[in-house]
Amino acid sequence: MDLARPVRALRRLAARLFSVWSERSRQRARLAELTEAQLRDIGLSRADVRRETEKPFWRA
Repeated sequence: MDLARPVRALRRLAARLFSVWSERSRQRARLAELTEAQLRDIGLSRADVRRETEKPFWRA
């Protein structure tokens, strides 16, 4: 049985998951750094930010 194809698929999946985790982590960290004035400008509260930053990476 040739395992090369499933191994490649698993590696692609792992790479994609890491990419999604990394990007969401970066975005959520940047969101947490916004000032109160910046949050007001985009219509978010500190509670909104807290809810977003506490989400696990697999939740959009």
